[in-house]
Amino acid sequence: MNTKRILMGGLLAAIIIAVAETLLWAGVLADVMSATRAQKRLVEASWGNTSYLATTVALGFMLAWLYAAIRPRFGPGPSTALKAGAFLWIATWLIYYLWLAPSGRGLLFLKPSITALALAWELASVLLAALAVGWIYREGPGSSTPRNAD
Repeated sequence: MNTKRILMGGLLAAIIIAVAETLLWAGVLADVMSATRAQKRLVEASWGNTSYLATTVALGFMLAWLYAAIRPRFGPGPSTALKAGAFLWIATWLIYYLWLAPSGRGLLFLKPSITALALAWELASVLLAALAVGWIYREGPGSSTPRNAD
């Protein structure tokens, strides 16, 4: 694996995801979120933005690492990048939303149509980030040698 390219791709992926999420939650759904918070008397945590930034960076690096890890099996290119992105989205966003759904906690106190919009938006942003990772990532010298099977 090319660590330098994983770091570069991960950072770019984090930026793409952060911009898309900011556009969604602070732009498109800002009024809905504000009204819902007021109705439920919820206050945003003071550490929320720090947590958001840290997890977004972690997700970007996870996406880049995942692409690099599956690339030898599936081959380089957009198809593999989209597989990595779809897997990450399912393993993080979709499972998280479905896990919270029965409890009414988290963002799922919103209407199902808003939740569906958020999930679709987030899927698009992760897939775009995955394509960017695939565009940046290249194997380093000597890293294309297959490992011996155990």
